[in-house]
Amino acid sequence: MMMRFLAYAACVVLVTLSCDPARGDELVMREALAVSAAGGGGRSPVITDAIQSHRAKGEWKAPGEGDVLALPTGFRQVWKKIESDGNGQFENGALYGGYAIWNFESDTDKVMILDAVGHSTVWVNGVMRAGDLYEYGTIRIPVQIKKGANELMFLCGRGRLRATLREPERTVTLDTGNTTLPHLLAKEMKDDGHSRWGGIVIANSSDSPIERVAITCTAPDGSSATTPVGQLLAVSVFKAPFEIPAVRGQAGAEIEFRLTLKDGDAVYDTRTVKCRVATPDGPNNRTFRSRIDGSVQYYAERPATGDEEAMILTLHGASVEARGQAAVYAPKEWARVVAPTNRGKFGFDWEDWGRIDAMEVLDIVSPDRKAILTGHSMGGHGSWQVASHYPDRFVAVGPSAGWVSFASYAGYPNLRAYGGAGRILERAATPSDTLLMKRNFYNLPAYILHGSEDDNVPVEQAFIMRKELDGISPDLTLHSQLGAGHWW
Repeated sequence: MMMRFLAYAACVVLVTLSCDPARGDELVMREALAVSAAGGGGRSPVITDAIQSHRAKGEWKAPGEGDVLALPTGFRQVWKKIESDGNGQFENGALYGGYAIWNFESDTDKVMILDAVGHSTVWVNGVMRAGDLYEYGTIRIPVQIKKGANELMFLCGRGRLRATLREPERTVTLDTGNTTLPHLLAKEMKDDGHSRWGGIVIANSSDSPIERVAITCTAPDGSSATTPVGQLLAVSVFKAPFEIPAVRGQAGAEIEFRLTLKDGDAVYDTRTVKCRVATPDGPNNRTFRSRIDGSVQYYAERPATGDEEAMILTLHGASVEARGQAAVYAPKEWARVVAPTNRGKFGFDWEDWGRIDAMEVLDIVSPDRKAILTGHSMGGHGSWQVASHYPDRFVAVGPSAGWVSFASYAGYPNLRAYGGAGRILERAATPSDTLLMKRNFYNLPAYILHGSEDDNVPVEQAFIMRKELDGISPDLTLHSQLGAGHWW
């Protein structure tokens, strides 16, 4: 059965449904009607969005192919039909920063699993849900489909979009597509009282909360640990912590654990996960319960091969995992290398939660001594950020290809032009402004590294920091590698 529906948005798709959602089959997008973005945001505290403005004013209208979208700037865009590659994958310039709308009808109320990539946010019948902008393929969320007309509005970002809807396998399921697991160290493979934590996503596809569930993790030898999860909200996902029992194994081996999600004797789902037994010289992934929200987070470390004299805290860049950040360092006889994660490859630019994540790891691995702080790209900015907030925790800072602040790197409008509300937003944005805290680099040596031909983070960002820290930071050094780009 073929159905077409449109909605007014910066980038709207005209969807051909592959089947009737009331029959429980998978739905795949085939065709689209698209128009270029009608707003801007990025790293700015102020976002302009004509589509959200229309929605807020109750002026939402459905365009057709060839219709004109008038923007507040005076520009006019024309709606054009685009087609997928046959597998539901759209790639089109109109999907950069724009919207996609999926409208269809259902004969019944039901919960379905939305599996989509290429969007930062989706509104399902007006309910805001998380997106998968960087196309990890790890975010699969239950959504409420209602009898009659349904609307899914995607905020796109990187020129691509794919979305499907399908029936859930069970009411409550474990999803192994986005687990957080530690490496098990051979020297610790015994019951030494050390807690080992993992994290796994639970999806509740029912329209009611579930009050009591627990995860039991069982090792091959039959030993087990049970972790209460607490309440699961209706039509939601939650990444739950679970404790891993102590087992024995040889370095390089993989140990399989069985996870059972249950309420008393009633079993909802069972899955298996594997943890590798790593060698002491690493790099190894270490997990812990975050003091921010109780979630399971991880850091990667490469231990010193000799007497440990120093600790290096290194912050990863965008699209780089903590495990990859630690792996690029050769083993050092004199120093342990530790790479925290920033709630994912892209995270929070080492600001806000990301900055706290970095300091939480530092407190775990080096609570009583100062560390050397470094990082690349987003992690270079993170080095400036973390050092400016906590200068007493470091002996030196060495940002590589780092940018100064959101304003200097991405640029955003003069917030004072927005009047009183703008001044409030300006104050709220000050934690990103490293230069407001430049006096905190007094007594903190800085070594700035940057490629002269960096096409990602302009080398001018390095020169700004050298100029601003001159006379403040002792032993201030800038090395600009001639002819080098962003990755070298």
